[in-house]
Amino acid sequence: MAKSKKRGNRKKFTFPNPKPIPKMIAYVLMIFLTGCTYWGWSGIQELLYKAGSYENLCDNVLEKSVMVIGGKEYIDCGPRKSGINNLFTIAYSAHFITSVFTGAFLDSLGSKYLYVIGQALNLVAWIFIGALPKVHCVLVTSFFVIGLTAESIYMPLLSLSYNFPNKRSLVISLLGSSRSLSYFIPSLMSLIYQLEFFKPHYLYIICTVYAVLGNLVCMIVGFLIVDVRFDSPLEEPEEIQEFELRIDSSKTLPLIDRAKNFFEKALTHDQLKEYSCLAFCSSIFLAAIGFVNKSHREMLVSSDKKSAVEIFRYMNILSFIPGPILGKLVDIWGAGIILWLLHSFCLGYYIFTALDLYASKICACVCYFFSSSLCVSITYCYVNQRFPRKYFGVLVGFIFFVAGIVNLFNIPLYNLGSKTWEHDRPYNFMRISYILVGCMILCLMGSAYLVMINRKGFSCRWWRSKKNKNKTKEDFDKFLMPNEDVMDNLMMTSQDNLENLISCSGDSTSSNGDVELGAGEGLEEVVVKEEKSRIVETEFKDTIEKEEII
Repeated sequence: MAKSKKRGNRKKFTFPNPKPIPKMIAYVLMIFLTGCTYWGWSGIQELLYKAGSYENLCDNVLEKSVMVIGGKEYIDCGPRKSGINNLFTIAYSAHFITSVFTGAFLDSLGSKYLYVIGQALNLVAWIFIGALPKVHCVLVTSFFVIGLTAESIYMPLLSLSYNFPNKRSLVISLLGSSRSLSYFIPSLMSLIYQLEFFKPHYLYIICTVYAVLGNLVCMIVGFLIVDVRFDSPLEEPEEIQEFELRIDSSKTLPLIDRAKNFFEKALTHDQLKEYSCLAFCSSIFLAAIGFVNKSHREMLVSSDKKSAVEIFRYMNILSFIPGPILGKLVDIWGAGIILWLLHSFCLGYYIFTALDLYASKICACVCYFFSSSLCVSITYCYVNQRFPRKYFGVLVGFIFFVAGIVNLFNIPLYNLGSKTWEHDRPYNFMRISYILVGCMILCLMGSAYLVMINRKGFSCRWWRSKKNKNKTKEDFDKFLMPNEDVMDNLMMTSQDNLENLISCSGDSTSSNGDVELGAGEGLEEVVVKEEKSRIVETEFKDTIEKEEII
């Protein structure tokens, strides 16, 4: 009996539920540690060069060069450059191609469990990279897994934005800024690894320590405090609710038919055109940003051997700074204008890298500083503002899926510069810049169309709101000032009531049966006011009932 009572008194385990501000601080730290570390590709390049990754590819190559890292020289060549830098493309493409499935899992599995699974896979991948840095299949698989889990350890944390209804874009941009700051983690790992104490085969120590302090700790904390579901308990704004439609839950249809059915029912015709344009320009933009990360060591060098690579490294790390400011502007101006600005800066990067001037290379770094600050988060902000929240995960995921497919073209594009045109350095990658300038012009045209749609939608909503406000004011004035027929009816009714009251009270007013003038006037005013109030109230109620029926 005693044991059964103890069991009955046991409380069920409940997950901690911190307040929004402490939770946001925890999320920012978690994202800083593991948000998107592979984007700090300069640091990962240095780790792989010292560890000897793809060094064997330079054995039979005639044109060899030297890569200087931390004051030490490492052998380099075109095939080795391609081998190492194409790992970034694998991770980057996997990141975005699989985001559509990440979004689907987010909507079905829930935020907490998706986050925990993503951190666990990331943990294993980093351990394998440190243990076997010279094995090609291990590196390819590990970086594929890192890209695969990049959104699963970030997207679930965006549910925090629904705790701040009027500042969602600002919160998303703060989290995105923390994600940009996570690019510093590989550079920090490289600085430690370049110490004399660490031999080339000690990379496993660096990677294992990071996996434990980063992925394992975040996995435990995430299991405790990340929301179980992505949906917010708060009600959605009416302007978003009115677009939500039910989706056919039939699972017997083929995947393509289900996807078509989803977009037809989830989005209106105008929304579908807007979404298609967003997917088009965002995919080109993200692919262009991805090419910057893998090719900056070649693009930021002028013919007089001056390099802006170190400037780029610090600009990349500091790119978190403009994020909160741009996020606030998204809430004020709308996501379309900020998207267009980011695309403009990315176009500027490739225009400046196409010039053979050291000053232009520095200007290119400045352009990248702004364009990369919100390059992924702006998609979250746009979808969050313009489309139903119910389908947030799938809508964002499909855009990233298209971006991942487009990003695969970066592999032959990089090989074109590093292998086919290798003999024409540094002009080989300047030619690539011309190609990407053309792509970014198309992207800029698409984002300009989105700005027009955003401004038109804002103007329509403003005009409709003003019209409703004026109509309400007119109705209110109408009830306060009845028309002439109502006033005539009011006066006739009041006069009849007044005569009845006088006749009923004639005996008590005076001995001669006359009514004093002052008393009669006061009574008439009271009756008129009461009758006026009653008639106005009746008309107001009748009008309200008619509007409800309509």
